[in-house]
Amino acid sequence: MKKKKLRPLFSAHQTQTMEKEFAKCRYVTESRRAELALDLNLTEMQVKTWFQNRRTKWKKETKGEGEVQSSDMQIFCGGTREQGFLGKRL
Repeated sequence: MKKKKLRPLFSAHQTQTMEKEFAKCRYVTESRRAELALDLNLTEMQVKTWFQNRRTKWKKETKGEGEVQSSDMQIFCGGTREQGFLGKRL
């Protein structure tokens, strides 16, 4: 029988720091993800997964509020869309 992976429990500091980053931009670049992981003592995969899950939650929260204006939301930070999506895969 396969062992179930444990879910990471993020500290209040880790969550608060990632929420602040998410408020600034929805997608973090590979270099920023590495910085956050190092600063928060997490793996890059944990940071990446947290942002993916947070974007899903954000989309559900804003779904009923109509269209989100692009000027209201900074999507990509620290690089272009291509750099954000086509970087090295984890």
